[in-house]
Amino acid sequence: MKALLLVFALVGYAALGQPIYKSSEVEKPADPSGSAVALNQFIAANLQIPIKSAAKGLNGGVSVKGIIEPDGSMSSLTVVRSLDSLTDREALRILGLYRAWQPAMLNGKAVRQEATYPVFFRTARLPNFDFATNTIVEYFDKDHRPTADPAAYEYRSVIPVDERGSVRAEVTYERNRKGIWKTVTTIPYQKTEEWVWLATDTGPDSVRAFGMSAREQDLNSSSETVTVQADGKLLSMVAAIGTGKMPYSSKHYYKSGMLREEMKMVDSTRFLTSWHDNGQLHSLTEVNEKKGTAIREVYDRSGNRLVEAGNGWAVLTGTPIYYKNVYEQGQVTNACKTGRWTGKFADSTLLYEEWYEAGVLKKGIAHINGQPVAYQNEFMTDAQFPGPDGKMDMYRFLGQNIRYPIEAARNNVTGRVLITLLVHEDGHSSDYQIAHSADKRLDAEALRVVKLMNGKWQPAQFKGRPVQSRFSLPIGFNVESSGMNVRTFGVPR
Repeated sequence: MKALLLVFALVGYAALGQPIYKSSEVEKPADPSGSAVALNQFIAANLQIPIKSAAKGLNGGVSVKGIIEPDGSMSSLTVVRSLDSLTDREALRILGLYRAWQPAMLNGKAVRQEATYPVFFRTARLPNFDFATNTIVEYFDKDHRPTADPAAYEYRSVIPVDERGSVRAEVTYERNRKGIWKTVTTIPYQKTEEWVWLATDTGPDSVRAFGMSAREQDLNSSSETVTVQADGKLLSMVAAIGTGKMPYSSKHYYKSGMLREEMKMVDSTRFLTSWHDNGQLHSLTEVNEKKGTAIREVYDRSGNRLVEAGNGWAVLTGTPIYYKNVYEQGQVTNACKTGRWTGKFADSTLLYEEWYEAGVLKKGIAHINGQPVAYQNEFMTDAQFPGPDGKMDMYRFLGQNIRYPIEAARNNVTGRVLITLLVHEDGHSSDYQIAHSADKRLDAEALRVVKLMNGKWQPAQFKGRPVQSRFSLPIGFNVESSGMNVRTFGVPR
């Protein structure tokens, strides 16, 4: 072991001992893989502008000087042109994450080169940001319309935010009564500790993290959930219109805190941009479960273009299976999958084969324990309750087993409870969470009955395999004049 450590030390020392050249002194200067446009896109996507800097209004750049190393990283980073200490630190963080430089070349060898690169910050001033309390205060008139006229202030929202501008405590809505602001309602804030499982080439990796969100009581209100690692690095940001509904935007990050994938939903189509773990742009794709997948651009880790304008040979990162990364590849013609595609683990284990015509899956074969299993859907199918009509059978089961809490019924307590649960590959369920509460008594009854469904589920299916998935189940409690009526609103997600 000591000998091995000595070898690494000598290698590191040798690299540091190499001369550092200027761009004018080399045959081929260092450049971002792909292009400077790709690096600027990486910077823009990863930029987390500190709220205290953004609130002042920004329109300038931080110039960072460093050494482009032969391995594509940038070392010895220093700020040579500053905006302020907070933006300086963010510029250093981002360029420290990027490791996709094409190194400088001299006499046919990669050499170290000095370089300076700018990181630009542009934001409008936030006049309603309170620097003393780190809160954003928004004002509204009597008709709840935003206003900047102090004479028209009737309502206001007080939003406590963290250094990134994400909500960090409950949001308060207040009304002005004779010069005194009084609370009308609040949006609860939740911060929960959790272990997040990340996929790798060899299997699951667990990360201690904290999930933070602020949600209104209305199930149809939008929400944002931010998950950060214990050291503050982001893991995900997910925004949805309505509790339990598909997100309309999301960002997922590598363990390093670098953006891995960004998604934006437009008219049922997910527009996805992904990056390799060195910061090189990976792919631009569009996914619509009715129309299929459109593949626009694909690059390898070195910035070589594999698919251009929807044509070429794609190597993509597929949906992980058993928390192991899956790599799928095949021909792309006019942005559509064409011919035979394969999905494999990093060790080349063949998981599935698929045959496409103009982007439409014609046949899929999963290889499971040496046996071929045919399937017809390239996308994941949801877990469901067993029966001829799974959804209606689930409703019947809930209706037959739920007992309206007597005290809640007497007091005409109604509402909807949203419960999420994990459905495992064998049909068992676990990790029950009340994502939206109606009343403690209704919550408890809904949770009791959902737990009775344990072991009865048909698991989600993906590429011919049963897979674990999270299921969202809203349950409505309603008391009517004719008696008690329990309604369920089940939408798997």
